[in-house]
Amino acid sequence: VDIKGTVDPSITNYPISLGPQAHDTLCTGQTPALLQGVPSGGLGTFTYAWASSNDNINFNSLASTDQTYQSGSLASTTWFRRTVTSGQCSESSVLKLTILPALTGNTITANQRVCNDEPPALLSGPAPSGGDGVFRYLWEKKDAGSVDWETAPGISNIINYQPPVLGGDTQYRRHAYSGENNCCSSISLPL
Repeated sequence: VDIKGTVDPSITNYPISLGPQAHDTLCTGQTPALLQGVPSGGLGTFTYAWASSNDNINFNSLASTDQTYQSGSLASTTWFRRTVTSGQCSESSVLKLTILPALTGNTITANQRVCNDEPPALLSGPAPSGGDGVFRYLWEKKDAGSVDWETAPGISNIINYQPPVLGGDTQYRRHAYSGENNCCSSISLPL
C-alpha cells in the first residue's frame, strides 16, 4: 500500500497593513483607515477570520470574513488580528492601533475690554492634557461682523498670544493639536 503526503505551499504576504497615508495612532473617537493586505502563495484561494482585542491577549471574533476590514470609531487602543487560511496552512498577523486620550483643559484667559489705542493683555493658558503629551498651537482671529476665522497676525503658533492694537471688537481662539493625526481642541475668547 502506498501512502501519498501532499504539502500545501506556504502563505506569504499575509500581514495586515494600512493605506500609504494612514496613521496607526489616532485620536479618541476617530475611525481608522481600512485594514488590508493581499496575501499570496498557498493554494491561491484564501479564507479570512478577523478578531479584535483591547489587551493583545483576549481576542473576540469579528463578523467579517472579507480580505479587508473597516473598523468603526475607536475609544481605546485596539489590536486587530487577521487569520489567513489556504488549504492546510494558516498564518495570522496582528496590527495595533493606538488611541490617544482626548485633549482636555484647553483654556485661555478671560475676556478683555481695552481702549482702541492700547494692545490687549497677553492671551494665555496652561498646556492642555491628553493626546501624546506634545502639543502644537494655532491662534486664529475673527473680526466683528465676519464669519471667517483667519490666522492671527504675528507669532500665532505658540502656547500664548500677544494681540496687536485692535481696530474693533475681535474674537480669538486657540487650537491645540497633539499626535501624528492632529487630535484637536479649540477654545475661543471675545475681545
